[in-house]
Amino acid sequence: MDAMKPNEKSIELSELKALTNRLFESLEHAGVDRIPVTQNQYWTVFVSEAFGSAEPPQATMSDVLDDLADLRSEVTDEDQETTLIAWHAFEHLSGLMKFVAHADLDGSLTAPLANSGVPRP
Repeated sequence: MDAMKPNEKSIELSELKALTNRLFESLEHAGVDRIPVTQNQYWTVFVSEAFGSAEPPQATMSDVLDDLADLRSEVTDEDQETTLIAWHAFEHLSGLMKFVAHADLDGSLTAPLANSGVPRP
């Protein structure tokens, strides 16, 4: 996986997928197999407003558990397989990724290490 060249204006899907897989593999290697949901509501800006809007975006309240339920539905619904609306599924995935980042910041991702006897860095 090569770093993006200064004039390159694209991101290889295979690289993005590989980087994401490595992030989750590192969590699993550290003993994290689930993330407790202690705060499910969060503020977000919709992608349509985040990119290309001349006006400042309006924050809206979202819910991690709704994101997970909607993502499951969109990705696993066989009727939608041919008409999957990628932007909508990725909007939910984005919220879930923000949740994982938040869980790491508040220490939720390191909790299993404390109980496993594995020294924390």
